Amino acid sequence: MSPRVLAALLGVVGGLLLGVAGGLSFLAREYADLHHTLTVAGYAVTLAALVVVGYAMVSHAPVWLRIIVMVAFPLLAASVWQVVDQAIDDRVDGWRSAAETHLLGGVIVLVVALVGFRRQARDHEERYQPSHR
Repeated sequence: MSPRVLAALLGVVGGLLLGVAGGLSFLAREYADLHHTLTVAGYAVTLAALVVVGYAMVSHAPVWLRIIVMVAFPLLAASVWQVVDQAIDDRVDGWRSAAETHLLGGVIVLVVALVGFRRQARDHEERYQPSHR
């Protein structure tokens, strides 16, 4: 399995977990322990997907550069997400803040992962296929 496919698969799972956690919070109109567990699992799987994406970006580079990018890429994404989370938290009060943040995060991760799957399929089709065997 290529790193791109693994990252897309992890992204789909992480996005679904975050989306379900946010959606359940809206349906229940509160933030429960189950929602918290789904959220933590969703962010953990998304973090793993970001680490794999960082690796895939520099898969042919020296090992030291791969390690730096595998750490730096998730940190960059987390710092950007922290700004988004704070902006939502400033405008919305109570349980709705967490629900909106998790739902938005899940949708973003899911869309990016699905685009990654589509790109992987397109790249595979455009590769050189020898005409002789």
